[in-house]
Amino acid sequence: MKHGIDTVEVQTGPVPILDVASAIVGAFGTATTASPGDIVKTLTLDDAKTKLGAGSLLDNLSRIYKYSPSATVLSFVLAAPTPARSDNEESDQVKSDKTAPAKAAPVSVLNAKDDAELGEQQEALELEQQMKSDPLFAAFIAALPKIRTTQMLFGFLPKIFIAPGIIDKPGAALQAIAAISKTRGVWITEPPAGSTQEEAKAFANGISDYRGLCYYPRLKVVRDNGDTELDWAAPSYAGLIVKMDKNLMGENIPTGYWCSPSNFILVDAVGSEFDYDYFPSDFDCIVNQLNAEGIITTINYNGIRAFGNRSTAYPSKSDAMTFTSWRRTFDMIQEAIEQFTMQFLDRPMFTQPDDFANTLIGRVAESVNDYLRGKVGESIVFGECYIKEDQNPLGELMQGKIKFHYKATPCMAMESVEFESEIYVKGLEDALSQLLGGNA
Repeated sequence: MKHGIDTVEVQTGPVPILDVASAIVGAFGTATTASPGDIVKTLTLDDAKTKLGAGSLLDNLSRIYKYSPSATVLSFVLAAPTPARSDNEESDQVKSDKTAPAKAAPVSVLNAKDDAELGEQQEALELEQQMKSDPLFAAFIAALPKIRTTQMLFGFLPKIFIAPGIIDKPGAALQAIAAISKTRGVWITEPPAGSTQEEAKAFANGISDYRGLCYYPRLKVVRDNGDTELDWAAPSYAGLIVKMDKNLMGENIPTGYWCSPSNFILVDAVGSEFDYDYFPSDFDCIVNQLNAEGIITTINYNGIRAFGNRSTAYPSKSDAMTFTSWRRTFDMIQEAIEQFTMQFLDRPMFTQPDDFANTLIGRVAESVNDYLRGKVGESIVFGECYIKEDQNPLGELMQGKIKFHYKATPCMAMESVEFESEIYVKGLEDALSQLLGGNA
């Protein structure tokens, strides 16, 4: 017998989807306080000074924190190269062996069934030999898998990656981009120091990936002591993206990951390695030529500014995903939806076939719809989620598989503007008529 009142609590309807953090930098370099192999989280420059000590990481982070005094940076500490031995300690033959460029194995010793496999084997051999001859490069390649561990260690993944002075080495960019193919994010790459325009184009075309951004040339940056030096552009560009993502630009409209970092001022730069001319109406100027090759560059237009909207996937690919803002917007949306869905994984997908809105798959679909609708007017202009019956056959349902379909349209950067200027001579007659009519 039950004599009284009982309340059973049941949750129905959509569940909020939380955004993931986009303004998180992953930096690779050397440090004196932290040990090689460490992943160090810092939030401020003082934090970085304490945890990292001197080295390339602190030099790069000090520039990032000029754009945002508070920013999350994960530093992947690499072992510093061992200083070369003196002439008295090292024979001429040993020194010659160390300075000689790495040689790939002869084609005759490779066992490949076709040209594609042969190319892969040669690339693997060249990478292996370069790692043997360059300890810093080898440490970088060995550290790349650690990117995947940051979700477990810190609860988030970096989204903006830099490795100044390393990423320009042959093979480094391709290995680095491959390492984030599943974790998402973008790499800021740069061609070797002193590269010509043609060399920079060849470097960018050799990457040709939606997640690879190429910045060229290097920047003239102001140090804390007031000195001006030529340095890699990646720390400045990473800091700029962080500042944009955190809506610190001081613009009339909010900024975030859905915006392009192009045409914003680089606060720590006073110039670039090469002073390339830019005129908005001259599509043949050097800046436009570089942008046309998927290269981000620098202009001096009411301040030193980063300039370029596209990844290195352009121009070999010309779809909308070559826009950096589109790639990053979809990254944030996809990861947010995936993380939200984890709370429902392994639960009964539907127990009430006659109540779609309140059964599990219905709640998931409507939650994604709510999330996408909330993004319209901010990061996207359209978003919708639904389940296609033909994509969910009985065989898949019996395996516990359900497929949702959602589509979204990010905001588009206004990359090109055209005005039609009409020479309207009849305006003279109109003006005279108005003038005489006014005197009548």
